[in-house]
Amino acid sequence: MTNLFDAWKFVAGIGIFIYAMMLIEDALRNLAGRSFKIFLKKQTGNPLRAVAGGTIITALLQSSSLVSLMVLAFVGVGTISMKNAMAVILGSNLGTTLTGWIVAGLGFKLSIESYTYPFIAAGVLIMLLFRKKHTIYFSGMLLLAIAFLFMGIDFMKSGTIQVIDYFNLSAYAGKGTFFFLIVGFVLTSVIQSSSATMAIALSALSSGILLLPAAAALVIGSEVGTTVKLLFATIRGSADKKRVAAGNIIYNILITIIAFTLLSPILYFITNVLGIKDNLFALVSFQTLINLFGIIMMLPILKNYAAMLIKLIPEKEETLVTTFISAENANDEETAFEALHMEAGLFLRYSIAANLSVFPENKITPAHPLFQNIKTKQHFFKLSHSEKYAFLKSLHGELISFYLSFSKEKHNQDYTNKAATLLACVKHAMFSAKYLKDITHNLENMRESSHDEKYQLYQTLVNDATSFFQQCAAVTETFSPEDLQQLTTASEEIHTRTNTHILELFGKKIPAFDITSMLNVNREFYNSFKQILHALSELSQTR
Repeated sequence: MTNLFDAWKFVAGIGIFIYAMMLIEDALRNLAGRSFKIFLKKQTGNPLRAVAGGTIITALLQSSSLVSLMVLAFVGVGTISMKNAMAVILGSNLGTTLTGWIVAGLGFKLSIESYTYPFIAAGVLIMLLFRKKHTIYFSGMLLLAIAFLFMGIDFMKSGTIQVIDYFNLSAYAGKGTFFFLIVGFVLTSVIQSSSATMAIALSALSSGILLLPAAAALVIGSEVGTTVKLLFATIRGSADKKRVAAGNIIYNILITIIAFTLLSPILYFITNVLGIKDNLFALVSFQTLINLFGIIMMLPILKNYAAMLIKLIPEKEETLVTTFISAENANDEETAFEALHMEAGLFLRYSIAANLSVFPENKITPAHPLFQNIKTKQHFFKLSHSEKYAFLKSLHGELISFYLSFSKEKHNQDYTNKAATLLACVKHAMFSAKYLKDITHNLENMRESSHDEKYQLYQTLVNDATSFFQQCAAVTETFSPEDLQQLTTASEEIHTRTNTHILELFGKKIPAFDITSMLNVNREFYNSFKQILHALSELSQTR
């Protein structure tokens, strides 16, 4: 019974270790979650910086899965390119090896269980007394998590011998390294922590259950096992998210094959060339070395690798009309607001494109300046004007729904206010499109009219309205008070000039009814112009 109890102590140690990792992740995310995200976004200007950013953040958070999921969110809203996302994940694989160094350096060199008790007491006391003090509360949680981390290691270390006696694990030590490769994969797939798998491998190595090659094979298997969570996170995601997940899986499988094939030479290099004789340090050196090799191998070919993934997973037409918010979680203020901002900006562009296409003479394609370097729904450009308007109505509904979900969360007030401004931008853009949609039959009548004056007025409207909306399109990203003044003046001049032109048609054998209709058309264009300017102004306030 005693041996069984001690064996359960080993299993409990694994549980405490994993729980400690979860607490560390949660504490650091709440203490500096926004800072980590901002840092990560800034570090993705080029692949080398992206690798460094992924390494640093994962070393601090000690969760490559969290960083990978964070990267997927950024990819989903278009903040990070797929190539640089892969670079961040490469860095995160390296950053997670820090846990192995800490465990090997302290967890198995010192008897630290008794030293953890004061930290557990202090951590729990802080959490109980300062529940409403955000920073202090999570600082206490971090203290508690670190204590649990080393307690878990100590439990695993002291329980390992009893596990050998009770379960006769020594019988498995004679299995080939491939057996332990599979064990590493299955174990990490289940517990979703390569750090915990490394701690288990170090425990087995320290107690003599496993020799260094078998422990290294266990670590190699964990490299692929940790990608399972990423795979599930992208099942219903965008094509870019699926590409990042597939790229990570393919890379880890490749690095696993290389590391396993060259297992003996690599271990010889570590133990004999580098002179690392301590098995624990040799194992963590092995994990660090293969991840460093992976970075060196992949960095020069990341561009080509990304291109291959695009071909492997082509973009598919989606039933959803949204581009950026379809898979985003409204309770994550950073990524949710980023998605809402980009979707609102795209909605404004779609609205201008729809307004331009009210004239059949205007052919809007993805190459239009409005959509350069902007991710879009490709089928939008194949739609007729009435279909474009229906598309906008559906997208408007999705944006309202997302905004309502976003506003229910307790977000930073600045984000809440800006989100409301973005919804106002969308509303004005929708009104702009509606004003023109309501007069399409009038425009068709003018375009097909046998009266030269009516047809010439139509041509004037084509030229003036197209010019105005093209000017709006040119300042979508840089709209300023000066642009507002200039475009407001231009819209008023078009309205006044066209009104004068229409009134001059009285007495030219054009029925009064048609004159009234043309005045209505001109008024609706003027209203549409004003709404687009309101939308541009609202969007500019959220930059």
